[in-house]
Amino acid sequence: MKFLLTFVFCSGVAGKCLPPMEYPEKYVDLYTCLDAGYRESIVQLEGLGRESVNKEQIFIKFFCSPMQET
Repeated sequence: MKFLLTFVFCSGVAGKCLPPMEYPEKYVDLYTCLDAGYRESIVQLEGLGRESVNKEQIFIKFFCSPMQET
């Protein structure tokens, strides 16, 4: 079974989230997907920068969904 990584970026100030963004890569197991999610969250957080994260109270959620193999 493969897993799909999906990110959701939210703003505590605005009180809403952007639509979910699916990553194109499919992961071989849950562990690999979660590992990629945590690592990519750090990359995205650093890309947003301290100032905008603090000002907009941005937080990142992600989840790994099992995919049906055909």
